[in-house]
Amino acid sequence: SVFSETPAAPAADADGEQVAASALADLTPEQLEACDTQELQAEIAQLEEALAAMTPNLGAIAEYRTREAEWRGRLKEFDDVTGERDAQRRTYETLRKQRLDEFMAGFRIIGMRLKEMYQMITLGGDAELELLDSLDPFSEGIVFSVRPPKKSWKHIANLSGG
Repeated sequence: SVFSETPAAPAADADGEQVAASALADLTPEQLEACDTQELQAEIAQLEEALAAMTPNLGAIAEYRTREAEWRGRLKEFDDVTGERDAQRRTYETLRKQRLDEFMAGFRIIGMRLKEMYQMITLGGDAELELLDSLDPFSEGIVFSVRPPKKSWKHIANLSGG
């Protein structure tokens, strides 16, 4: 058709939107005489039918809004759960540190008292409590070592009962 063959610069309609260049082509008088009115009328009718058949999918907008609301809800849930997890993690770390501090304070006091008692009982011996794993005192346990007067250090498990 004449519309698709004639190049023209893009123009703006009354709303300022760009309109296809072929729709606003300037035709020369020779081109106007060469136009078949019936062919143009048929093309216009065909384009109007195609336009009428094109219905916007308004359901897509509603579906988009529904899914966006769902996404925002899940994002809020995620943020809430993440915040709760972080709060629980801070509580856990605080309690873990408190447990370690209290254990180490008690362990030092018990070790000093044990040493004093053993020295009083043996009249000059020595005793000591040691952690098997100083980085994680709860994983391996402790060792109780003694040194009877004028003897070498022994782990309590290596001493005889007599």
